[in-house]
Amino acid sequence: MSVELVVEDRAATRRSALSIGCERQGNLVLVALEGELDMYTVARFWERVEHFDPVEVQLVIDLSGVGLLDSAGLSALVILRNEADRRGARLGLICPHRRLLGIFGLTGLRGVFAVGDDLAAVCAELAADPSARRQAPVPAGAKIVDIAGVRRPPGLDQGERGRAWRRN
Repeated sequence: MSVELVVEDRAATRRSALSIGCERQGNLVLVALEGELDMYTVARFWERVEHFDPVEVQLVIDLSGVGLLDSAGLSALVILRNEADRRGARLGLICPHRRLLGIFGLTGLRGVFAVGDDLAAVCAELAADPSARRQAPVPAGAKIVDIAGVRRPPGLDQGERGRAWRRN
């Protein structure tokens, strides 16, 4: 299998730094991240991944080198996953760190990505029958909400949301 280096970029701000390396391996594109995927670096991340068509290439994001994943970074991954899902594809994540896996577990997003400790594990997950995937047990009486598909209700602006969460 040939490996071709497509691009490497480094975004740095006073607070955050992110290196982005892209490799094409056949019809798979591996995007390796090193640093923080946060509100300061997510725009650069989008610049690098937005031109990949999830129908034409299998996109796998390598989070092995990510030290910080904030809500902006998580949101970018969910949006990328939702775009792939709408087009009939899946997004793979290499995520060997329990700390980051915990974020996906706590938010209910662990099952919506093809996740593995390394590229081989992610490829195996991508090739597996989605209906055969293990589902986490749900406690009796718990309400299941698919937050990966949730959209903000129309008319709910920031001001209304802020007031709804404020306690008197």
